[in-house]
Amino acid sequence: MIEKKIELADEVEASFDSNVLTIKGKLGEIKREFSYPLINLEVKDKTIIVSSSKDRKKQKAIVGAWTARANNMIRGVNKPFVYKLKLVFSHFPMKVKIENNRIIVSNYLGGKGVREVKIKEDVEVKMLKEGSSEYLTVESTNKEHAGLYAAKIERLCVAKNKDRRVFQDGIYLIEKPGKGNKSD
Repeated sequence: MIEKKIELADEVEASFDSNVLTIKGKLGEIKREFSYPLINLEVKDKTIIVSSSKDRKKQKAIVGAWTARANNMIRGVNKPFVYKLKLVFSHFPMKVKIENNRIIVSNYLGGKGVREVKIKEDVEVKMLKEGSSEYLTVESTNKEHAGLYAAKIERLCVAKNKDRRVFQDGIYLIEKPGKGNKSD
């Protein structure tokens, strides 16, 4: 039998109903479905218990993954996940705008085309300027959404059929939460 327990802080509430775990905290609430055969999740008092009656490799992996996801949900309702991306251009001045929940990139490598990504409601994107450098920050209480949209923004500006040593223009992820950064 495998069993992992997660203790909840005083300001965090959890409930599990119809295979949906709901975590509430000072920044809001996050819901996620947890359903897999032979894996059980339950909330007792201020503890989330993830367990399995089988002691096999697959069940151990899923119990560990569910525990990590629940921990990320708990952290997210207390402190948002922040990813920082840097705008880099040397050949042509790239223009980035945030309008109507969209990130719009124009003049990438001097091209006339416009590249854009629609942003989900629970993700907040901001432009920052520090000295001569420009940055984007992607912030959300949901770690998966923040990471997904940081990656989508990074993929907007990929130079195809160009030598990456010469054409280094783009938007690059420089900080992410949980890796010993200042934002964590």
